[in-house]
Amino acid sequence: MESLNLGSKSLGQVRRQPPNLESIEQFGGWCLIIFATLSALLWSLLRPLLDGGPDEWNHFLQIVYPLSQNWEWPMFKGYPPGTFGESAVRAQVAYELTPNISALIHAFVLNLAGLPEMLEANRWGRIVSVAFYPLTLIISWRIFKLVFVDDPLIRLLGLTVMVTVPQFMLVHSYITNDSPAIFFSTVTIYLALRARKYRFDTTSVLLLSVAVGFVMLHKYNGFMVLPGVVALVVWEVWRDPYRLLRIAALGLIVVLLVAGWWYVRGVVVYGDLLGIDTTRVAVDASGPAPIPPAARGLNPIQFLQETNWLAENYATFWAGYGLQKLKLPGGVYIAFLLVLLASIAGMFFRFVSASSKWSSSLDRFAIVWMTAMFLGLLAMSFWSSYTVDVALHGRYLYPQFVSFVVLIMAGFTGLLVLMKQRLAFALVAVAMLSMLSANVSYLINIVVPDMYSPSMASVIYVAV
Repeated sequence: MESLNLGSKSLGQVRRQPPNLESIEQFGGWCLIIFATLSALLWSLLRPLLDGGPDEWNHFLQIVYPLSQNWEWPMFKGYPPGTFGESAVRAQVAYELTPNISALIHAFVLNLAGLPEMLEANRWGRIVSVAFYPLTLIISWRIFKLVFVDDPLIRLLGLTVMVTVPQFMLVHSYITNDSPAIFFSTVTIYLALRARKYRFDTTSVLLLSVAVGFVMLHKYNGFMVLPGVVALVVWEVWRDPYRLLRIAALGLIVVLLVAGWWYVRGVVVYGDLLGIDTTRVAVDASGPAPIPPAARGLNPIQFLQETNWLAENYATFWAGYGLQKLKLPGGVYIAFLLVLLASIAGMFFRFVSASSKWSSSLDRFAIVWMTAMFLGLLAMSFWSSYTVDVALHGRYLYPQFVSFVVLIMAGFTGLLVLMKQRLAFALVAVAMLSMLSANVSYLINIVVPDMYSPSMASVIYVAV
């Protein structure tokens, strides 16, 4: 664990901190969370109904709305002929086969609202996605406090990143299975770090196991926390095999109690544990469908060249989705790249600097662990795109977004050690104001004009 030294006074030493720094973090953090919640709510009101973001139409019309009417999970009956004929992407897992238990919360909200007509129901349902946003931010903030133990400025800067990245805000403004997958993955990361802190006592193991169970009841890209949690437990407890066996047994029982029923249902109803094979057969049966790059004989390099996978995933990680939708100007993506390079430079400085620069306020193990999960999810996303559906969506990495932010903030600590405390404070304040201004600018210049585009007008016309 390590502290952040800023000039002659260290933010990593509690006794030397300005007495109001923690208060600034508390006030600023809650202001950021309120800003984020109100912004996501505003975006949910502004975005076209039924088409607020990727797949909202499908999630709402195929799952949420039918579920609210009769409280029965919709059955998958295959695809109409030619469903994928004009598309470059084939389905990986059908909506009805993908675990998304948070759709029950959407349905409950719609029933509380008196089962309004379809368009109004879509607006009410978005409230659930918005509600996940502040909850995710609060848990992420707690993760920052475990990793950056005595560095309030770094924690506040990390929270600002999570609040202002446009695509991260967007996925919390419409009905999607991304927002609950992000939330439960973030909760699991927090509870895993907390369990490590409390040496995996029974209460910590129970809480962590319940969280893992809820991860398994949501989108599959959240599953990267599963091997992450297993690796963390084994690393910490392997010296006591009997205790490790007890933790594993308790965790497995709890996870099966929470999530096992969904997978038993998949085997009983469809004869398919994950729904992947059922979806593949249905896609092929619907008629002409895209052939995955791997099946076409492309090697990974050829796949990257043909699809521009790296550039598109990089772009849509920050803002936008698909090939053109809600993208930023190219220069902004270059600016994001410069920020990443600056963070890498800061991390490099940490490693080459004197050992005295590394003291007790930064949990290096947690950073390495979270970085491994983020990179693992990136590799899983690439392999899925290469072998199945050519997905060009950076948001698929968002279940590990908090891990990405921790890694970036850890790099910036390496830059701030070079600065006097006042200069570091001023730079963090300027960075926060700049990011908040950019987020508002994105709303004004990209989100709002998109409402009046011809494509949106046609969608609204069809929906009405």
